[in-house]
Amino acid sequence: MFVSVVLSFHDEKRYIQKCLRSLFELDYPKDLYEIIVVADGCDIEGMEIIKKIVSSPPVKTILLTQEDKGPAAGRNLGIKASRGEVIAITDPDCIVDEGWLKNHVKHYNDPKVGGVEGKVETEWDELCFPKKIAPVGYRYATCNMSYRRKALEEVRFFDEDFRFKEDDDLAYRVIEKGWRIVEESAALVYHPVRNLDLKNLIKRALKSKYDVLLYKKHPELATKTLHVKKIGSIAFTPESKYSTIMLMVFIALLLSLMLNFFIITLGIIIILTILYVYLSKKLLKRRPPLSVFWMLIDIFFIEVSRIYGSIKYRKFLL
Repeated sequence: MFVSVVLSFHDEKRYIQKCLRSLFELDYPKDLYEIIVVADGCDIEGMEIIKKIVSSPPVKTILLTQEDKGPAAGRNLGIKASRGEVIAITDPDCIVDEGWLKNHVKHYNDPKVGGVEGKVETEWDELCFPKKIAPVGYRYATCNMSYRRKALEEVRFFDEDFRFKEDDDLAYRVIEKGWRIVEESAALVYHPVRNLDLKNLIKRALKSKYDVLLYKKHPELATKTLHVKKIGSIAFTPESKYSTIMLMVFIALLLSLMLNFFIITLGIIIILTILYVYLSKKLLKRRPPLSVFWMLIDIFFIEVSRIYGSIKYRKFLL
């Protein structure tokens, strides 16, 4: 079965060489797969690195370029230029196991299978969400997915309105068309832990407006993914509980400071301390571990983004 591996590249030049080397060394017949690399608004240094790598590859490799349109548009460009019966997708900061492709492909002997979801490994001891992250524990992450071309054509590929959560949206649409997506733990991809600074943490959190679009398009499937609970027409996620507490405490603290109420201010500080300890004990039981201070910042900007998304997409989600 001929396979096209699609890789959309933006600013991951630190990793791209290792990623492509692992794709060149796959335990799969070299004449039965191709690699499509899409440079999505990548800088000059990144382009030079890619051009050097693909100048004499051991596997047919095609390099395409476009202005920065996001990963969904980049992958669509690569898919449309490909010729595989199966489209395998990973990210340029990943290293694939040598058996990755064959463990995906074996499932496509079943005509009802429209997609295969592999397993993502990382340095588990380094994870500390949301400061140090990797796409582990999430469904349908495009760092390790494959799809039957026919299924992708039926749903008209990735929705380019998304610049985040485009992988969930694609998987949901494939499922809604009646295709099965199966899990394959032997299809391994290694993804390094990313250590986010404050700017990139906020930038990532602000992409949460796409949660609203995802919920609007797929209210049933997204409810489970986002852990949504409804009160009437309003949908709440777990983050909204903590953001509401934070907002109430902030308003009370501000008012008490303005009115010079020392005792009230002291009481609120004590409440904040208790809340912090509670969150630390409750949330640090989860895996991966959480940095509560960074999590509070993350939640604040997630909620800001979802409020904006609720207005933009006319679907209320907090």
